[in-house]
Amino acid sequence: MRKAAILFNPASGSQRRNLAAVNGAADVLRAAGIDVELVPTFAAGSATTQAKEAIHGGCDAVFAAGGDGTMFEVLQALAAGHSPIPLGLIPLGTGNVLAEALNLPRDPVEAVRKQITFAPRRISCGRVECADERTGSNVVRYFTLMCGVGMDAEMLAMTQGESKRNLGQLAYYVNAMRLMMQWKLPTFTAEPPTTAAAADAFGPRKVTVSQACACRVSNFRLAGRIAPGASLERDDFEVVLYKGGSPLTYLHESLQSVWRLNVHVPEVERLHGKELVCRSALPKDPDSTQTVRLRPVRVEADGEVLGTLPARINIQPYAFTLLMPEN
Repeated sequence: MRKAAILFNPASGSQRRNLAAVNGAADVLRAAGIDVELVPTFAAGSATTQAKEAIHGGCDAVFAAGGDGTMFEVLQALAAGHSPIPLGLIPLGTGNVLAEALNLPRDPVEAVRKQITFAPRRISCGRVECADERTGSNVVRYFTLMCGVGMDAEMLAMTQGESKRNLGQLAYYVNAMRLMMQWKLPTFTAEPPTTAAAADAFGPRKVTVSQACACRVSNFRLAGRIAPGASLERDDFEVVLYKGGSPLTYLHESLQSVWRLNVHVPEVERLHGKELVCRSALPKDPDSTQTVRLRPVRVEADGEVLGTLPARINIQPYAFTLLMPEN
């Protein structure tokens, strides 16, 4: 590592605290003999383009300073072109799920100091293709943590703007409870991974679910340990299916994942695989031949709401490079 770019949002959170953390992280890199380029983002989504520009300008490492949203934007610049440039993290956000998966200190300066000792490692990531909610056009994004379809994406869509600013993390729990108070949640069809022989003999397996997740890490700060078998070191997902439309499934599962109680939830299925396809369910009105159009089912990846169904989620083998501990 000779020259590193640090991408950060100068307008997020406590501006004075974040700027001090970014400068402290830059000082750690400079003390290790690494040139540093500070790159403030200027708009939502601009980190993707700015990361590409920094790489073209000679940077051989890119640090995303912020939360999982900033990391997600920078990842698009790296994974789309299978760039060899390693990604580092300066945890400044609310979630910092990827930083926790790498056992990084919460202190941004200490996190960078630790990453200087890490080796760049080529790993797989997820790719999701869905529909833009407004235009219907094709949306393609890459992710490192999770792609969720259904309830969690709806909750994230509700937890934006003023709601998140006023309530912070509490806004996620409030909106999750609002969704769980519904009599029945919207359902859709998931086609989970199966063996090639079974697919040839019986066709794709179809399950009616109210949420489907393709996970690359096991533990999520707000949702708990929903995918205990997922790992960045694997080349697949742990797929988690919430069958049916009962909100009680989420209540029971929260006891298992957040509080780590030994509660068996038969409506929740977990399996490993490299692809998950989700499609809208469009049932017929029993009194009419017309198709009933349901509310669109949303899709999110790494906490960013992307669009609506249909969605195809698959593994991109060894798609980007991450600074990771040896074990």
